[in-house]
Amino acid sequence: MHRPHRIAWLLAATALAVLVVGLVFFTPSADAARSAKADDNGNCGNPRVLPPQSYPYGKSYGEWSTAAWQWVCSAPLDQHPGLDETGEFIDYGQSGPVWFLAPNFGGTSNRYGVIPQGKALFVSLIGFSASTREGYGTTEEEIRAVAASVIDGVQNLVCEVDGVPIGGLATYRVQTPSMFGVTVPEDNIFDLWGIPTPAGTYYPMVADGYCIMLAPLPKGEHVIHFAAEIPLLGFWQDITFYLQVGTPGDVSGPNELTPAGAPAPTTEARSWSSVKALYR
Repeated sequence: MHRPHRIAWLLAATALAVLVVGLVFFTPSADAARSAKADDNGNCGNPRVLPPQSYPYGKSYGEWSTAAWQWVCSAPLDQHPGLDETGEFIDYGQSGPVWFLAPNFGGTSNRYGVIPQGKALFVSLIGFSASTREGYGTTEEEIRAVAASVIDGVQNLVCEVDGVPIGGLATYRVQTPSMFGVTVPEDNIFDLWGIPTPAGTYYPMVADGYCIMLAPLPKGEHVIHFAAEIPLLGFWQDITFYLQVGTPGDVSGPNELTPAGAPAPTTEARSWSSVKALYR
């Protein structure tokens, strides 16, 4: 009369053993769980890139994008980092813990420069700004729609740091969180885009695009390459930064970074100015 209890006990013990085995074989380890979380919510497996949802140095990616556009628009054309073909103006207007690296306005650019050690790098891979001054609309919704429609057409976006591809670039698409103003000098970016504009502050503007924030690179030589195209508009860009992190005297002789012998820049792509004109 005790057999039913014994059978029930045996069944329960068997079930418990199966459960334990299942936990051992199918429950991820703590390290695996942490890795999965990092892949789902972190930097997409890119150890040098700060996660797109993070707030590096107290700002979101969108807020850093705003700062990058304000920096780009502040430059006169004769010192403009977007028109720089050698890296001569890489330090234009740079300050604080983050330095900006600008794309070009179409074609191929090879830039050489020195970055102080300990600086994070906010790299604008490709982006489009839209403002009421350029005639893209009169409301935030309208100018955002223009910027988004251009960036929706981006294809073949790539980025490599020291030869290592950055994965998951789709997650690094960023819109500026709110409309912002820009202060421009005489001979400014609006002039380049075909909108004669005196020096002053202009509002509103928004922007859309792809960008990454790189943690400070170790001392030494580094290469950052990125490229993208918008086939529908006939636009493409290919930019390579050859960087020396440290001070100019840290590397000398045959290993010193130099633009000598670098491939000549090209302007075969449709210029960004002509792309801007298409949307007006």
